[in-house]
Amino acid sequence: MASTKFKSIGAAAALTIAVGLGVGSPAGAADSYTPSSQISVSDSTPTPGQSITLSGKTTPDTVVTVTITAVASTQSLTAAAATTYTLGSTTSNANGDYSLTVTMPASLPAGSYVLAASAGGTVISSANLSVAAPTQATPPSTTTNPVPEKLAFTGSESAPMAAVALAIVGAGGALVLLARRNDHAIESTGR
Repeated sequence: MASTKFKSIGAAAALTIAVGLGVGSPAGAADSYTPSSQISVSDSTPTPGQSITLSGKTTPDTVVTVTITAVASTQSLTAAAATTYTLGSTTSNANGDYSLTVTMPASLPAGSYVLAASAGGTVISSANLSVAAPTQATPPSTTTNPVPEKLAFTGSESAPMAAVALAIVGAGGALVLLARRNDHAIESTGR
């Protein structure tokens, strides 16, 4: 009975030493992966159409897909499901680090969102974002270059010249008519 007890204690000790030394697991696997529950984001208040860079940590050589979803408190659940966008994906490196630059959808309404990184359909990390309304372009000021009330005069006044020309043509026509009457009157008197 004592030998069975020593065999059990010896097996347990060997198992403890093997696990402690990392026997039976890939070299360094326990040391290289420390997951992060938060995504690091370059800007937590982006505007629609803006690019942001995010990074995190997961298991090595894992495909990470990034999505953004509206927070249900700012929209109905139906609207939240309708505003889930897949922003992109990347593969983590041998240390499990990943980094990805994504562009916020141009049609993204202002509000609160959750940016989620998923691997194999499971969310591995997330971050809260507050999407700001896009800034409106300021219209150009009219005070620095005012529009004139009246167009500048660049030609001549032709109305007085046209009146003079019409008077000369009228006078010439009257002289021709008078000359013909005189000719007609001379012919009738016989001179």
